[in-house]
Amino acid sequence: MSDKIRAALGFAAKAGKIASGEFAVNKAVVSRKAYLIVVDSQASERTKKRWKDASAFYDVKYVEFDDASIITGRRAKVVFAITGKEFSDMILNELNIVTNDNASHTQNTKHGGVY
Repeated sequence: MSDKIRAALGFAAKAGKIASGEFAVNKAVVSRKAYLIVVDSQASERTKKRWKDASAFYDVKYVEFDDASIITGRRAKVVFAITGKEFSDMILNELNIVTNDNASHTQNTKHGGVY
């Protein structure tokens, strides 16, 4: 993970633009406030599948990162929703992923992929 992505996640956490945990992320995704779902790569395959499916259904980008829970300061959580468009765009631009609404969600990256 690049320093820019680490910075964007940290800034989003400080700005209060991250929902963390299953319940909060689900609420943000269903209410269309989430721009990006971030799952820690240490999460179970079942958790990853659940959020990949939710990202496809609600048309929200999905990424996996190592140590996402440590960077955001929420060590007990493995799933996050970025609720600030600016922070989401910073992360996606760093991953070289198109951020327009018509972009495909099936691009692979070295960070686990966007679905």
